[in-house]
Amino acid sequence: MEINPVEARQNAAGPEKLTPAQLCAVFVLLLSFLAQAILSMRDDAPTFDELINPSVGYAELFTRDFGFIHDHPPLGRIVTALPLLFLKPDLPPLQALSERGEESQVARYGFSNDFFYEANDNADELLFWSRVPVVFLSLLLALAVFLWARELYGNYAGLFALFLYCFEPNIIAHSRFTGKDLPVVLFTFLTIYLFWRYARTPSVTNMVSTGACLGLALLSKYSAIMLFPMLLVLAVLTPGRTSKRPFTTLVGVSAVAAAVIFLLYGTQWRIFASGVYNAVAHYQGTHPAFLMGEYSREGWWYYFPIAFLIKTPIPLLTFIACALI
Repeated sequence: MEINPVEARQNAAGPEKLTPAQLCAVFVLLLSFLAQAILSMRDDAPTFDELINPSVGYAELFTRDFGFIHDHPPLGRIVTALPLLFLKPDLPPLQALSERGEESQVARYGFSNDFFYEANDNADELLFWSRVPVVFLSLLLALAVFLWARELYGNYAGLFALFLYCFEPNIIAHSRFTGKDLPVVLFTFLTIYLFWRYARTPSVTNMVSTGACLGLALLSKYSAIMLFPMLLVLAVLTPGRTSKRPFTTLVGVSAVAAAVIFLLYGTQWRIFASGVYNAVAHYQGTHPAFLMGEYSREGWWYYFPIAFLIKTPIPLLTFIACALI
């Protein structure tokens, strides 16, 4: 097949420059997303475990002790607690967080309740501002979605992807809570996006940025360990240098990720290692589950496909099906 020299130069130069109208469209979409998230969360009561992240995260910021909670890494908690540094709330006694094992599961709820409703008298204000960082992390994810779609298929594809993101109910819902899901989705997406860029244009900068996002994903949720086999497969399948040296590539990215994790944990890195081990053991165990009127401790292999089909808007499912075809 003959290659058009003009088209080849355009591809090498990257996506076309955004017009003023397209830049305006990006701004309006991001602003609409921000308005939806901020306005809809203001009067929402906390979910059953939402108070734990900012309260324990606030304690971690002051004590530098990351052993309070072993089943989740601390990044999401710390991020949601950052705005509270300006509000300067009082900390309740930390003895409850010294519990270990099953007792710690109960103790953290008591501590978070004391933090919001006993030690301080402005629970609504504390909750609102602890939710705000997650909104801005979601805005960063929106930009990443736009940029990757634009690099792949052009400006209009980027705008369309951004439009779908900004009005997706599941995204909006998780962008308004102090949970760990949105941060791990952000850094997982950025890890794969930057690894894709590294595979196309290998450089130290691209490798370091990929490894840094991998480390942040692991600091957000232990389930991000699934990125290692994913990156290995991508390294093998992507043409270029990474496919010739997939394990070397993965070792380099992993070394940067380990450095990022060590920067946060320092001498407490054993807490992270034991957390990963416990998370793997946890996912291999049995857990109570409910689906379509049935209860089970073993679960169903089709649970998540059904949940995805039920919770995803029909227009988005239609677009996904068209894209696959």
